[in-house]
Amino acid sequence: METYPRHPPLVFVNPTRDMVIKCQHSFVNPYGLVSIPYLQNWVYPGSNLVSIPYLQNWVYKRNAVNKLVENVHSDVVELREMREAEMEAMFNAQAVLWRREEELSKGLREMLD
Repeated sequence: METYPRHPPLVFVNPTRDMVIKCQHSFVNPYGLVSIPYLQNWVYPGSNLVSIPYLQNWVYKRNAVNKLVENVHSDVVELREMREAEMEAMFNAQAVLWRREEELSKGLREMLD
């Protein structure tokens, strides 16, 4: 029995061969069924099919931006760890150079005395 337009339509994502539906996606179940807030809050006659693609596009763009932010954050954390390791190595090298300077100064003083 068709319940549309009084009830929201069933909207599915039909992924292409190179697309994957993300596990535990907040708006799409593993079978491709879309569950965006617009559909969950469907109110007849104010809700319509024309708005759905625009809203889906917005949701997917927001998810893409979130993924991009996650990737950038991960990269920043990784770079920070690398820089900290490099700084530690530089401090160690500096300590070695100070010890060598002290040894050279001591040796020079002994030679001059």
